[in-house]
Amino acid sequence: MGVGICLVVLGHGLFPYHYAIDSFHMPLFFILAGMTYTLPSSDGLFLLKKIDRIFIPYIFFTTVSEICSFVLRTLNHGPLYGGSFNGPLWFLPAIFGSLILYLILNRKFRQWYQLNFIILLLFVYEGIVSYYGLDFLPFSFDTIIFSTVFVHVGYCIHKVIGSLSGIYTFLLMLLYCGGLLLAHEMEIDKGNYMNHSIYSSNILFYFFMALTGSCFLIKSCQLVAKFQNKLVKIVAWLGKNSLVIMCVHFPMIQILNLQIVKMNLYDNLFGRVLLGCGEFVLVLLLSVIVTILCKYFIPSLTGYKRLLSDIV
Repeated sequence: MGVGICLVVLGHGLFPYHYAIDSFHMPLFFILAGMTYTLPSSDGLFLLKKIDRIFIPYIFFTTVSEICSFVLRTLNHGPLYGGSFNGPLWFLPAIFGSLILYLILNRKFRQWYQLNFIILLLFVYEGIVSYYGLDFLPFSFDTIIFSTVFVHVGYCIHKVIGSLSGIYTFLLMLLYCGGLLLAHEMEIDKGNYMNHSIYSSNILFYFFMALTGSCFLIKSCQLVAKFQNKLVKIVAWLGKNSLVIMCVHFPMIQILNLQIVKMNLYDNLFGRVLLGCGEFVLVLLLSVIVTILCKYFIPSLTGYKRLLSDIV
């Protein structure tokens, strides 16, 4: 999760060729959620814990984001930049909804083949929606449906991936790199290195890239984690606090994006790489500072301290 949140921050910046990150960095979180999922003994307590950990922070950060957006629009006499002020907040209701939906499906369809069949139907449904550009379910429920598919994938592979030998890890890397080469050619044809519609327009390709990329990264992290050095511990800390980092990094990186595109250094590839790396380090450090402040001053609003589940 620590590597995943770093990729999210890097992918939201102006680092070139970041469609390589777009291919799996968000499905990774849902797959990890599935890998750590266990059927709870109490559905009510499970729901309250998820409200504490995910939904209350979503309400808090959404409220703060809307207030900040309003103030900045007022001071700037118009929109500060195009798009959403804090777009990554979509992830919180998506992970919340997918875990609740997956719990319901597990309770309803207790036979393994039944659950797999329902997940397959959800995947086919999402493929149809993606292919025809449909989005008619309210509250972004289409996103929750597709996220649930990845949660199920994570649950299915959690016992297998740890036992994969080095040759399978190498094979995953080859498959993922092959997909990247194909994605690279598709991007060149479009002449736009910032566009990741190559994934949304082809759900099978997106699923292939998400699965191979996530599994390769997970397996690689399992191998590296055995060393337990300072860098591994720092990345693990980022993973434990990834929810807050997810919620606070985007406005900062969007403001920096506006300034970076005006720089002469941005006109060449080397300059873009240099600026992208610098932007990544700066935003990650600022996000860590905000995360520490949230953890110590408003833990109940940011998912660090339980409210509802402790009362029950």
